[in-house]
Amino acid sequence: MGAATSAAVADLLFARIEWALLPAYVLWTCALVALAMCDGLTQRIPTPLIRRSIVVVCLALIAGAGSAGHWTLLLAAAAWIIASAAALLLAWRFAGAGFGDVRLAVLGGVGLGFATPTSLLIGLGAWAAVTAGQAVTASARDGSLRTRVALGPGLATAFLVAACIPT
Repeated sequence: MGAATSAAVADLLFARIEWALLPAYVLWTCALVALAMCDGLTQRIPTPLIRRSIVVVCLALIAGAGSAGHWTLLLAAAAWIIASAAALLLAWRFAGAGFGDVRLAVLGGVGLGFATPTSLLIGLGAWAAVTAGQAVTASARDGSLRTRVALGPGLATAFLVAACIPT
């Protein structure tokens, strides 16, 4: 699943990025898909897996951006890391999101260096659609509106869509 998604993301980003950045985005996609699947199946995101994923993807992005001369990409990625982590920290504090979702937002922010305001809005819509679909399915299955829903699959979808939509 992760390899197929990575191939699709690499194909969509190929026209906009240089070869040096491709490994970082493939690693980013694989990590997002793997962590979203863990969260979707178990409603837990393994802390050691996400920490290592963040480190490996950041190092790959630094190496790729450094060799390609895309220093503004690193600054944009750092800004998106802070923004997405801050948004999910607020959700963790006030809306009951898990702290694994905050870590997933940090990883997701790494890949948003090429995102535009339009692609971010489309990604936000994708997050809402996936999470609403999960909520409807979970409440229909359990018969309760208090059923917990994993946010990881929606988050991963939002980050992948926001990074890949060329606008």
